[in-house]
Amino acid sequence: MLITILIFAVVLAVLILSHEAGHAVAAWISGCRVEEFGIGFPPKIFSKKVGETIFSINALPLGGFVRITGEDGDSDNSETIDVEKDSQRDSFVLLEETETQVIVDRQMPRRILGLSQIKTL
Repeated sequence: MLITILIFAVVLAVLILSHEAGHAVAAWISGCRVEEFGIGFPPKIFSKKVGETIFSINALPLGGFVRITGEDGDSDNSETIDVEKDSQRDSFVLLEETETQVIVDRQMPRRILGLSQIKTL
């Protein structure tokens, strides 16, 4: 019984870590600044700053998070932009362009992720 619980906890931790790593990698590829990559929820037990990102292990092991600059909307950072002004219009234009490109160009996801230079077999 104890082994089953331990295995479940390890598998869950790996899933959470890989899920949050996906958010962080997508942010870095798209040019966003990741302020913090945390496993668990605060208070912090351990943290280390590498480059501009703080990597932290927190006390409540119930999930994880990636804090990206400007995602809270209250940032005074000059790197952030205000997307609320024309969000409906911009979303519609993005949706329209995406639908057109899906039909015409199957390489669109690679261009969006910045992977167009990578050759496939």
